Amino acid sequence: MANLFLKFRKFYSIANLSSGSKMPRSDWNLVSNSRFNFPENTIESIKIGNLILQLDKLITLQQRKLKQLERLKTAMLQQLLANQRFPKVRFNDFKDSWKDYRLGEVFDEFSVKSKRENEYKLLSSTTSGMESRSGRVSGHSNIGYKVIDNGDIVLSPQNLWLGNINLNNMGKGIVSPSYHTFKIVNANPIFVNFQLKTEKMLFEYKMVSVQGASVVRRNLDMDAFKKIVIKIPNEKEQIKIASLFSSISNIINNHQNKLTQLSTLKKYLLQKMFI
Repeated sequence: MANLFLKFRKFYSIANLSSGSKMPRSDWNLVSNSRFNFPENTIESIKIGNLILQLDKLITLQQRKLKQLERLKTAMLQQLLANQRFPKVRFNDFKDSWKDYRLGEVFDEFSVKSKRENEYKLLSSTTSGMESRSGRVSGHSNIGYKVIDNGDIVLSPQNLWLGNINLNNMGKGIVSPSYHTFKIVNANPIFVNFQLKTEKMLFEYKMVSVQGASVVRRNLDMDAFKKIVIKIPNEKEQIKIASLFSSISNIINNHQNKLTQLSTLKKYLLQKMFI
């Protein structure tokens, strides 16, 4: 019970108050003279402690499951999308050779600009995926931003090598004009999306990007980017692989949501029990 109390927000807020010196530090006199509520009944204290302990165990187990699934997905991506003409691991029904395509044959770049303020929802491409973005970049108007739809590819030319390339799955929206936007042709968009973030492709992006003003920012050579070769199977095999990884991704998202719910529940209970 005491351990739970020490993690509670009210204890932190009081313990972190400055004692008046130039260097903020905990004032134990202030903490020791403050009043906190504890259950008078020992049994109640034990039950509260056991409840939070069980939640902690569930959270830890959920974290382990999530990591295992993420490792499984990474391993399967490396095996099924090994960028070989005849992958060692594949579905039994398929034997044909995968064909070479340059990205310029798969990506058709386009640029449709917004014509009025806040014409569509504002989106952002990150290394973690597409995200909603509130407000405006640097306070400027978003007229002239690029309009994208579901299934379009968005990439950042400055940090593409870190994995900032995404298939938009958030509906029609607008993104910064600094991004490059593409339609997928000659391939299944979902299949291509999973292939775009393999270790092999990240290495290729780095090779066609030149370091800029900072270590993180690298300027993309678009002509060289379009010459990167990827291997693509026939349409049926693309669909099969895309379906598999979509299912795995959905399972991972469900486990992530469950972990978030458990963490939120623990925080809520701590706040309510130690008001």
